[in-house]
Amino acid sequence: MSVATWQVLTALLPFLLVVYHAMNLWRDRLTPPPSLSRSGTSGEQNGLSPEARVGTMIREQYGSRAIVTRYIVPAALVPIVGIIEFMLVNHPPAWFTADKLIAFEYGLFGAYFFVFLELGRRSVRNDITPVSILWCLITMVIGPALAALIPSVFVGTITGNWNNRALWIVAGYTPRLIFKTLVQGIMKALQVESPVVQEERRIPLGRIEGIGSEEIERLAEEGITDVHALACVDPVRLMRDTRFDNWCILSWVNQALLLNAVPQDIWQQLIKRGYLGATDVKILVGKRSPHWRLLRLDTNQAEDILKEIADATKANLNVIRDMLSRLVEDPRTENFQQLARALAGWPAEDGPEEPTLVAYTAFSRAVG
Repeated sequence: MSVATWQVLTALLPFLLVVYHAMNLWRDRLTPPPSLSRSGTSGEQNGLSPEARVGTMIREQYGSRAIVTRYIVPAALVPIVGIIEFMLVNHPPAWFTADKLIAFEYGLFGAYFFVFLELGRRSVRNDITPVSILWCLITMVIGPALAALIPSVFVGTITGNWNNRALWIVAGYTPRLIFKTLVQGIMKALQVESPVVQEERRIPLGRIEGIGSEEIERLAEEGITDVHALACVDPVRLMRDTRFDNWCILSWVNQALLLNAVPQDIWQQLIKRGYLGATDVKILVGKRSPHWRLLRLDTNQAEDILKEIADATKANLNVIRDMLSRLVEDPRTENFQQLARALAGWPAEDGPEEPTLVAYTAFSRAVG
């Protein structure tokens, strides 16, 4: 069973794109963090300095073995699947009828269109991920097969050659959409009622300023699908695993911490008054920072603002004050502030650098 040269090259191109990205990733992410001026005995735990621990974690995620396992192996399956599918096109088995073969060919075209578009777009941003590689592989397998299934399912319902071809290409490009449509059609034909979906108690990521559809899609690959997940994530992990700007990530997490801690009506009132994130509300509950002299409020001013918010939302003043106090004292907020100071080059707020801040400084420089 022969395969044309152009078919082999087409099948290999996605793999080569991933290999090129993996080489850059291995080179960039394994660069040792620069030495820290104060990473001596105060930062040493279990015989390793924070800098050494950071280097170890980076190597575990982006060392040669990890890159081969997470990137090269799944990417190598893409050309194998592609060559097998090209063989089916060139030498179809007896059970592959003419209409199914044509649908399979157009579905294969749609699948490759998706793979090249997805990997090409991510290559430009230097952001190819193991999840994107696996989804390309799944699309290569399911897309053409689903397109070949359509002639048997939609017999006599689709008219016109161009309508058929467009449907087959879409099936190859986005099998999720076609599969969802098939399921809905089958349930409707069988008169099966759709299950009642209870209202989800989740806040969408779109509420966060600076997060759009592309950012939502990318964050979903990291397991972040709502504001609660974003508030609970380690910002360093996002800095290491994504190509978003470090300060953008900090801004998103800062907003998510606040939105996750208070009801949305109170959050909206805080936004109107310029309090966008968790760190901004410190001055409303008596927590001050030497770096925020311009934002200091006296006790009466802060109390007046809290009373205005309580009156506007019909909420209890003590409850609002308690929620904001717990948010400020939350370890996630403290860790976030340490990381922000490290990225800004500020000293620790309460004296000399603590080991946690030294480690965060090493992290930020390693991923920056």
